[in-house]
Amino acid sequence: MDLTGKELVQTLIRSEHARIFNWEWRFERNFFKQFITGVVVALAMNGLDQNEMQKSLTCRNLQDAQKNIVLYSVFLVMTNLVFLSLGVLLYAYVAKAGLALPVGTDGAFLNTDGLFPMLALGHFGPLAGIVFMLGIASAAFSSADSALTSLTTAVYTDFWKTDHKTESERRTLRNRINVGVALVLVSIILVFKVLNNDSVINTVFTVAGYTYGPLLGIFFFGLLTRHSIRERMLPVVIVLSPCAAFLVQHLSLRIWDFHLGFTLLLLNGLLNFAGLWIIRRR
Repeated sequence: MDLTGKELVQTLIRSEHARIFNWEWRFERNFFKQFITGVVVALAMNGLDQNEMQKSLTCRNLQDAQKNIVLYSVFLVMTNLVFLSLGVLLYAYVAKAGLALPVGTDGAFLNTDGLFPMLALGHFGPLAGIVFMLGIASAAFSSADSALTSLTTAVYTDFWKTDHKTESERRTLRNRINVGVALVLVSIILVFKVLNNDSVINTVFTVAGYTYGPLLGIFFFGLLTRHSIRERMLPVVIVLSPCAAFLVQHLSLRIWDFHLGFTLLLLNGLLNFAGLWIIRRR
C-alpha cells in the first residue's frame, strides 16, 4: 500500500478494527468481559491444559516454572499484537484495493477466516500462497499431533483394561484407537464446517466455555477446599453445569438482551463449583 512507517501506525490507530476498549455492557466484546475471561482462560490453560502444563512441568524448579509463564505471556502479547496489526492492515488493503470481503456459504455473514486465504492465494502472488499453505500445514500438524496423542492416551488408559494383553495386542489396540480418534476429529471438523457461522477462534472459545468450565470448577474446588465429594455424582454435575450455563446464556439474551460472551467459561466454572459443594461429603 506504499505506506511509510508513520502512515502505517496512523492506519492502525484510525481503523475501526483496531478498537480495543468497548464499554457497552450488553455487548459480548465488552472490555471487562474480555479481560475477566482472559484471566480465567489463562488460569485454566496453564493449570489444566496438557500442552501448556507440560511446558512448566519440564522446568527444573518452581522459580523456573514461574519465570517460564511470565516470559511466555510477554512474548504471547507481543505476538498477538503483531498478528492483530497484520489483520487490521489486511482489511485496510481490501478497502484500498476495492475488493469484496468474503462471505459465508449462505451469504448471510462475513467470513473473516476466509480473508487471509483469499488475499494470499489470489492477490499477493504465488510466493505468498506457498508460504501461506506451508504455515497452515505446519500449524495444523503441530496441533493435531499433540491432540491425537493426548486423546489416544486418555482413551487407551481410561477405557480399556490392558493388564492381561500381550505387548503386540496393546500396540494393535493403541493403533486402532489412534485411527478412531483421528476419524472422530475429522468428523467434528466437517460438522463445524457445515454448521459454524462464526470465525474459528470465536467458536473455539465458545466451545471452551462449555468444556473447560467443569475443569475450572474442579480445579478451584480442589485448591480452595479440603472437602471430598460423592464420586458417583460427579458426572451428573459435570453434565448439568454446562447445560445450566447454556440456559442462562439463552435466557439473558431473550429477556435482557445481555450477551455473556466468553464469560460463559467463568459462569460454567462457578456453577460446577456450586454443584461440587452440594455433593461434598459432610
